[in-house]
Amino acid sequence: MPPAGSEASARQNGFADETAYPSRTIAYQAAAMITAIVETLTQHDQIRYTPAFIVYSLFSALIMHVYQMRSSNQSIVSLTQQRTTTCMNALKDVSKVWLVAKMVHTLFESILGNKMLEERLQRAP
Repeated sequence: MPPAGSEASARQNGFADETAYPSRTIAYQAAAMITAIVETLTQHDQIRYTPAFIVYSLFSALIMHVYQMRSSNQSIVSLTQQRTTTCMNALKDVSKVWLVAKMVHTLFESILGNKMLEERLQRAP
């Protein structure tokens, strides 16, 4: 499944992106909403009071953001990079309370700093 906005995804099955894989659009929207919620919590200095489940939510959002960074649309890539930074900063803040957040942060630092790993994650089914 090619990333949204890529030429391959537009050609696939002769359908537009959203028609071929509507669940992908929903997953991107969910990741964006998770990021928006985390951003609001951070702005109000409430991120440290979140339950451990926030780590899983951030993990899920980051997977979709990494995948979406392969879009051919530069405005999507730019927005996704901002969202990735927001999630990474939130993981760093949450790691002061939940140790597992530090492990997830380290994992994504490795993925985002390594183009080969990033591409493997983006190609995963």
